[in-house]
Amino acid sequence: RAGWEMDNGWTLEAMGFAWLTDQDLTDTRTFLKDAGGSPVWQGRVAFGGRTWNATGLTQSLTRRTEYLAGLRAGGEAVGWAVSANVSRYWIASQDGRTSRDMATGLVNGAGTQTQAREPGWWTGAVTLERTFGAHAVAFGADANLYETRSETFSTTAWKNASNPVFSASTWGKTTTFGAFLEDEISLPGDYSLTAGVRYDAWKAHDGGIGKQVAGRRVDDDYPERSDSAISPKLSFQGPLAAGWEVQLSLGTATRFPTVGELFQGRIDDITQQIDPHSFDPNLRPETSFDASLILRRSFGDVRVTGSVFLQDVHDAIFSFQGLNPFGQVVSSFKNVDRVRQVGVELIAEARDVVFEGLDVDANVSWMDARTVSNASAPAAEGRMFPRIPEWRSNGSIRYRISDGARAALGWRYATRPNSDLFGLSRGDAFGFQSEYFTIDGRVTVEIGEHAELGIGIDNLLNDKAYVAHPLPQRTLVVDLRGRW
Repeated sequence: RAGWEMDNGWTLEAMGFAWLTDQDLTDTRTFLKDAGGSPVWQGRVAFGGRTWNATGLTQSLTRRTEYLAGLRAGGEAVGWAVSANVSRYWIASQDGRTSRDMATGLVNGAGTQTQAREPGWWTGAVTLERTFGAHAVAFGADANLYETRSETFSTTAWKNASNPVFSASTWGKTTTFGAFLEDEISLPGDYSLTAGVRYDAWKAHDGGIGKQVAGRRVDDDYPERSDSAISPKLSFQGPLAAGWEVQLSLGTATRFPTVGELFQGRIDDITQQIDPHSFDPNLRPETSFDASLILRRSFGDVRVTGSVFLQDVHDAIFSFQGLNPFGQVVSSFKNVDRVRQVGVELIAEARDVVFEGLDVDANVSWMDARTVSNASAPAAEGRMFPRIPEWRSNGSIRYRISDGARAALGWRYATRPNSDLFGLSRGDAFGFQSEYFTIDGRVTVEIGEHAELGIGIDNLLNDKAYVAHPLPQRTLVVDLRGRW
């Protein structure tokens, strides 16, 4: 990352990031054992009078190269404050090799190879701001292009990707263009009223999937789709009696389906076209109404903020699993008719607590998120919506050791949410959403006038937690910053 401040007041920032992954998942473990104590990897398993078919354990190797680049500029032009940015992310190469099952994994038998064909995104935005008397006006536009493309091959020796034969592929793009206008109006008595509106136009295009059917490749295209939305907002803020400040905000928002939610169907072997039961061709965008009431007050060096908020979401997009008309288990993204979230949050910011140089920031929130209505799966109605913890808390304690040295200790906490729509999947293991409590420590020291060295440990207590995949455990972090 680099930044420049020019003599004319403009600033220019550039950022480049490369991530090289070499992942080896060949030390697969099983918790199942037979009567003699030997490990069981797959096959029929009987316990407690019931029988299951144990599957899912594989071995895999993945190599991936990812890049992210961004450019941002800001300054004044003809009386307007202007900011603009553009970013590009792409997976330059990805080669994933997976065994068909555990038995083939141990002997380098049959498997699959998956290759990414440079999926990624382009994003860009520009904003202009200016004050005209009591009006602070801002308007801008943004656009993005997201693309997915990958191919899968069957192989006779999974580690070597020997004799690859085309199996399946998926590809597609989404494009969004948005524009907004906002006006913050200063009112008598230090009050202000902000009104704004946003327009978004969305398009899903150039999508399709391919599959090997009867010895030949068959491709089929998704129909092109387009949609648009207008999202207004309104906010009022100002002082109340006894030193309190109030802010009331109302607004709507729209989230359109992503490439990962749209282009995930399968081709039917009989019709040799996209199976309409394998994806939702009419997947609708999420629309929400949001409201929040915020109260703030300072008590000396302590500032307290309390908020009450509501989010009413229609057509929330979520992954469902069920049986298609042929008795096959399929997963696809569908709309949940209505989800409602209500919550309360308390934030405290304190400076020079107890003694000079000790600062504390902390927050705690409670949220009740429930499925109000869901015609696709009525059993989910009234249940807590997945992946949203009821209680959360974050905070940090910072101390200025000297003019050139600082220390910080932070924490993150959340209770265990549901992992599925019906509240049946709750656990503290891979595949579930678990509770977590992590503590992070960090010391920062200035080196001369132009450099700063930071050393820290994330998840100091090595808490084992999961958000489907395991969260990072104890991690050493070292960074060096320079200023010229």
